[in-house]
Amino acid sequence: MNAWVPLVNTSKDGGTLAIIPRSHQKGALPHKFYEGPNKWGHGIYEEYINSDLIKYIEINSGSLVLFHSLLFHGTSPNLDGKNTRWVSVVRYNNPASAPYLSDDNSPLRIEQKD
Repeated sequence: MNAWVPLVNTSKDGGTLAIIPRSHQKGALPHKFYEGPNKWGHGIYEEYINSDLIKYIEINSGSLVLFHSLLFHGTSPNLDGKNTRWVSVVRYNNPASAPYLSDDNSPLRIEQKD
């Protein structure tokens, strides 16, 4: 489960949560890393998901969105350039469901303690 709480009001142009409804029903898909800015929804997973289905969640500061961890999600780019997008994110996941976290070559690697 993911909990997403913006600390500023959100909008599609200023940056907000972007989801593809019901995409979690596809189950766990291979994780992909990429260089540069967030390219989610712009070809990276087109073999699995139709990015034309993206929905933008525009909500006010302090609101809460709970969603399934496997739901395709990302953020819209900050096109208005007016504000920094501050958000609090809490994720409740079994680390075994994200093997890339212990992969020595992963940029998201979490060091394992003996």
